[in-house]
Amino acid sequence: MVDAPQTSPFVVTAGERSTFVALSGDFDILTVRAVTHEVEAFLATAPTDVVFDMSTLDFIDSSGIALLLKIYTRVVKEGCGSIRVRNASDAARRTFELCGLTEAFGFDTIRDL
Repeated sequence: MVDAPQTSPFVVTAGERSTFVALSGDFDILTVRAVTHEVEAFLATAPTDVVFDMSTLDFIDSSGIALLLKIYTRVVKEGCGSIRVRNASDAARRTFELCGLTEAFGFDTIRDL
């Protein structure tokens, strides 16, 4: 039996003006440990405009939020850049609302239908 290739829950795509980061599946402590090197490599590029796509994010826990806050600090606080979220799943939106982070992360105000 052949296993299907694993896709990363943290996929970075450099655009002309923005860097797009797609988060998918469960973004929990196990995922955070697995993508730490990818995140560090991403931050080493000193991105200035980051757009998170959370349309396929099923779950995010406090360790996932902590990692995204690390990215926020490096991009926005230290780098004077910007971060925004588009296409947030209901689970992602609820978690960020409960944490009071929707404004800081620039969540879209209108959900895609």
